[in-house]
Amino acid sequence: MRRISGGKQFFCFRCVLAFFFLFSSGLSAEESPAAGTEEGLVCPITLEEAIVLALNGNLELKQQQLELSYREKEALSSWNAFLPDISLSGGLRNSHGFGPSAASGTDVTLSGGISLTLAAGIAETLQQAKIARSSALVSYAQAELDLICDVKTRFYALLSDKENLVLLEESLQLARSQEDFVRRNYQNGLASELEYLRSRYAAASIEPQLTNARRLYRQAIRDFCLLLGIPEETRLDPADRLEPVLPEVRLPADTQALIDRRGDVMLAVLAVENAESELSASRWNRFGPSVSFHENLSVGDFTAPRDLSGNGSFSVSVSIPLGGYIPGSQQALASERSRVNLEQAKIALENTRTAAGQEVLSLFNTIQDITETFAINRMNETFAARAYELSRAGFDAGLVSQTDLEIARQDFLSARYTVIAAVTQYRSSLAELAHALNVSEEALWAENTTTGRGNAE
Repeated sequence: MRRISGGKQFFCFRCVLAFFFLFSSGLSAEESPAAGTEEGLVCPITLEEAIVLALNGNLELKQQQLELSYREKEALSSWNAFLPDISLSGGLRNSHGFGPSAASGTDVTLSGGISLTLAAGIAETLQQAKIARSSALVSYAQAELDLICDVKTRFYALLSDKENLVLLEESLQLARSQEDFVRRNYQNGLASELEYLRSRYAAASIEPQLTNARRLYRQAIRDFCLLLGIPEETRLDPADRLEPVLPEVRLPADTQALIDRRGDVMLAVLAVENAESELSASRWNRFGPSVSFHENLSVGDFTAPRDLSGNGSFSVSVSIPLGGYIPGSQQALASERSRVNLEQAKIALENTRTAAGQEVLSLFNTIQDITETFAINRMNETFAARAYELSRAGFDAGLVSQTDLEIARQDFLSARYTVIAAVTQYRSSLAELAHALNVSEEALWAENTTTGRGNAE
């Protein structure tokens, strides 16, 4: 997968964020009347801008980048398996003689050696380095996709929370307006004290809900900033809207092929390949010989340059591990462990494929359920809005009680929130389904899926 760099767009957007953050901080600290309140300077952000910020600033993704960088260097340096061990040593010996004929003196020696051992399974060691690099590449690409999906679902949740705040604020305004109307009637003797107290409680009970919703929304914004890798104090404002339009979704005809190209499935395939390489290496090392080359050089008696002398030696040895032929030996158990690891990796691959298929079908069925019931939810919203309108008119005319009007208001707001929740769940599920298949959301729309199927099997 190619990384979305953002380039100049990312740099300009970070500058805008920094300007808003610094200016709003200074204003709040000095003279802003919004300090400590819900109001203040905010930085609007779209979903595309949030994705660019996350891909360039998310800390977990940066960790994956470091791991990928190391694995690439490791693969490029796999030739060091043929690098010999080189050693150099020096020595100083001083002899002390006692007696008239005893000799005394100092000897300085220098020696060096080169040794190289080639095991039978060295080719598999090189292969495992390549597999490790491929796994790192897949892991990084999958981390990017996971991050994009996480940003989308959180962004949609923020939009839903924002709409919920608007609903609660509207609910509070309606309740206060209703309270003011009942208060005037009560003062004029047209409403009972009980009705007035009920209207006051209806308005007062919404305020704690609104305060709690605002607190949760601020915390969600801070968490979202941390996900994007920007200061958590940044006052972001999701600029998009949750449009109540749910396109029909179908699964592509090549769904199984898309599942096989998923990151988790590809990692499981690479794990099987690595286990096969480890098993082959263990068998080579168990039964195959190893060849060692040694070259040693030594020079001594530096204190007497005229008598300076040295010698060298070269040797080749072949070692055949006989222990591998003995059942129950360490070499035999190591080979058996590698065989078991391979079988477990194959089972894990099948489980991963099965789980991926179940995830895709579950998400698809969720989207189908939301789509099928959405028309009813919209109808309920329309009916609830009309019922509240008629109830309000009847209440003003003295034909509807305070309790019935409050029930109509709550039903109306509940119906609106049900629609918002359905749109949010649809958008989040569609983003997760597109992520599960590694395709764009538009590619899953029925109008763009000419060979797909409309029902989960």
